[in-house]
Amino acid sequence: MVTSDAFYFIVNPASNTGRLKKKWPKLEPQLKELSNKRGFEYEWKYTDAPLHAMKLTEKAEEIGYKNIVAVGGDGVANEIGNYILQNERNLTMGLMPMGTSNDLHTTVDLPKDEEKCFDILVDGNIDIVPVGKVTGDFADNPHYFLNHSDCGLSSLAAQGARDGWKLLKGETKYTFYALKKLARFKRNQAEVTIDGETKNYDLTVIAVSFGEWMAGYKLWPGNSIQQSVDEGNFGLAIAYGQSRPRLLKLMLDAEKGKHIGKKGVEYLRAKKVDIHLERPWPFEAEGEIYTEKSKEISFEYVPHALKLIIPKQIPINIDNNE
Repeated sequence: MVTSDAFYFIVNPASNTGRLKKKWPKLEPQLKELSNKRGFEYEWKYTDAPLHAMKLTEKAEEIGYKNIVAVGGDGVANEIGNYILQNERNLTMGLMPMGTSNDLHTTVDLPKDEEKCFDILVDGNIDIVPVGKVTGDFADNPHYFLNHSDCGLSSLAAQGARDGWKLLKGETKYTFYALKKLARFKRNQAEVTIDGETKNYDLTVIAVSFGEWMAGYKLWPGNSIQQSVDEGNFGLAIAYGQSRPRLLKLMLDAEKGKHIGKKGVEYLRAKKVDIHLERPWPFEAEGEIYTEKSKEISFEYVPHALKLIIPKQIPINIDNNE
């Protein structure tokens, strides 16, 4: 029988441009040594296809595991989180940041050192963190994001990176396809309602997040999950009305978070964002496309949603009894 402190590790071997498949067999003995020393059980499985992490989480729950660890990048964490949230399961998620961007892991201040992350799984705090809920004109909704979600040039780049040239990897691949999409990019007319107030935009990008980073771009400088908890909202970035040359300059500025305050850029806080597009666009969360073509989408802040193991020294101030 599986004990309550046992861990089920779901490992995405394709993470970090495929390097994790070679690295994990070298790390797993460290995990085994720690489990023998601290007296906990564990099991691990590789994912072998998109959405496989959701199926493995279901299998782990059936066996009796309560602690599910996402080993890889933001995508595998998103899949595990969506299984838990969509099915309202009482499971706790842990994270091992071994992808390329690791935006979610940065948001909750996890170290990149694997040994320290193993220790955090055993000794860290379990906090109940907020998430974002996405509804709209797409199948399998609601969908949830743990760090960020967006549409526009950014989601077109993510779609291109998913379908495109396999020799390019990680953030370099994302930037390459952002530039490629930029060459033929057309802005989209959008009606956007932010906490009940409606405005019209000649839209380039609209993105929401609990942290600062997305695929190597500091899109929400100063944003933090603690601020979201304190205020009951998430960061909202909107870019609109830019020509292609200005968009290129804006991309360069966004790498260091210097785009805020520039013409055609708004940075706001919001609890709910309703988007109506004239033309359908793909939408993505944590680098994964969850709808290929949508015109009607809503992002909504959900408090106290997901049990997450985080470092003990940086507890998120949440009343876990709520």
